[in-house]
Parts: sequence; C-alpha cells; structure tokens
Amino acid sequence: AVMELWRASKDLNLPSSEAFSIEFSSDGKYLATGHQGSEVRMYAVDTDPSSSSYGKLTVMEGVDEDNNFCDHDDYVRAVKFSELAEPTLFASAGDDEIVHVKEVRPAGAERMSTRAAIELLPKGGVRLSGEGCGWIMSLAFVRRDRYIVTGSRDGKVCLFGVGKVTSLTPLKKFDIGHYNINSMVY
Repeated sequence: AVMELWRASKDLNLPSSEAFSIEFSSDGKYLATGHQGSEVRMYAVDTDPSSSSYGKLTVMEGVDEDNNFCDHDDYVRAVKFSELAEPTLFASAGDDEIVHVKEVRPAGAERMSTRAAIELLPKGGVRLSGEGCGWIMSLAFVRRDRYIVTGSRDGKVCLFGVGKVTSLTPLKKFDIGHYNINSMVY
C-alpha cells in the first residue's frame, strides 16, 4: 500500500536540500521528511482508495512561511512517528541536539490527547534539549510512547520522558563508545 501511495503522488514538493530521513506513520496517514538544510516537512496522505485523490500528498502547515513542521537550527537526521496511531506523535532530531515532539492532527481538528501518557503535552509540542547527547542520528519512541531514546554520531544514547513525565533534558545518558548509532528500533 505504501508503494502505491508513493507512485500515486506526482509532486512531493520537497525542499531543495538532501533528505536524510523519511517515514510514514503507522496508519499511513502521514509522511515526514527530515533534510540537510534543517527542514522538516509533514504531509497528509489521502488513504481512501475510493477517493479520486487517493495517494495525494498535501503539505501540512508548518511553523514558518516554508511550512517547516519543526524549528531546527541544523541538519535533521531523524524523523519518527509514535507506535500508537491515536493520537499520532511525531519527533524530529539532528545535529542541533534538539528533539522536537508534536502531536500530528489534520488541519482544524481538535487535540486528541486522551492517552494518559501524553495528556500534558503542550499544544505546540515540546523542545527537548539533547545538550551533551551529540549529533542525534536516530530516535525511537519506547514504552507505549512514554519515552524517546536517541542515538548519536559519537556513541551516546539519551533517554527522554514524554507526556506526564516530560523531561526537557535527558533522564539518562549512556556512552557506548565511538560508534555511529544510525538506527534505533524498539
């Protein structure tokens, strides 16, 4: 189904910089891209096969005139959607050592934060400081979206709380040596 959506879309309207990370949400309703030029782009995907616009990608409104979904200062190397689809959480991270976490919802939709784990997530999302975590190359949501774990270019692993246990700085830091951590899976 993902490849059908990809083929059906004629124009992704991607930023001109190189894409480092791309991911579909677990329900296939959203596509996110992270770029070399600090851009994060979010797309809504028409997933109704009976629709004449099936597979069409629509750029979602961002934080600036270029529709960047998150405000990063450097390369965005990792984009990730939460494992649970209702509501959908999104995180992005990169060389600026910042993790942005937001709830993704269709334009005009009310907040859907009904899960206890994220009911305290502010409307505009949170900006977690990964200072000391190094250039963040990968991230993952863990423990039913209660935490985010990041992996860096210099072997650092950092754990952040999300929602009721939101921690603006890492709860734990681990150093596993001088290895790039290019992928995180939970």
